[in-house]
Amino acid sequence: MAILFKNIKIFDKDFQVLENQNVAVDNKKIVYVGSAEDFTANKIAEKYTFTKTIDGNNKLLLPGFYNIHTHLAMSLLRGYAEDMKLQQWLFNKIFPFEAKLTADDIYWGTMLCIAESVRFGVVSATDMYMDAEANAAAIAETGFKANLSLMAANGLSSDPYPFPGAVETLKKYHNYDDGRIKMDAYIHAEYTTRESFVRQVAEFAKANGLNVHLHLSETQSEHEECKERRNGRTPAAYF
Repeated sequence: MAILFKNIKIFDKDFQVLENQNVAVDNKKIVYVGSAEDFTANKIAEKYTFTKTIDGNNKLLLPGFYNIHTHLAMSLLRGYAEDMKLQQWLFNKIFPFEAKLTADDIYWGTMLCIAESVRFGVVSATDMYMDAEANAAAIAETGFKANLSLMAANGLSSDPYPFPGAVETLKKYHNYDDGRIKMDAYIHAEYTTRESFVRQVAEFAKANGLNVHLHLSETQSEHEECKERRNGRTPAAYF
């Protein structure tokens, strides 16, 4: 399906606003960006069958936004706990709440956040949350793009990484739909993972060509306590 945006203003990659532009999209790909005059002169319209034309008069078209660190399904927890220090917020409120979430909860929380994101021009997210399978199922049903973390249930336990189901999720969703969904390896943070676990994640990521997504030095206390635990090393130096 080809779509033409005509007579539109473009906010381009160099942060310039270009007037009277045309944008042609064919089969999910942008195939033309340029002036309306060049569009006509080069007979672009003859190369595609446009099933929809959108008049962009007095409108602005800009690139989609990419949110590079999210917890999409936590839209369900919005307002649940406020005005607290991070560690109190996490351990006293958020972690106990999350322990009760089901895969179905996470699916619908992800769906809600995708709807809110697209409404405001966010087209992709790098997400870190429990149950990548539920996250991926929601994203697969939409046109949203995402990197999803193969979540660690408990990096302080003796359980090996990857956890049960992670390899199957990786095979099912990594590079899904021509790369619209990609999977990442996952470490929550220095203070919630043992060193042997971190090494397992790194080895798994290297073996499978994955990025690693983690929290790094979010607070001063995390930074300083890591130095105490890790022979003076900061979280960045430790990892």
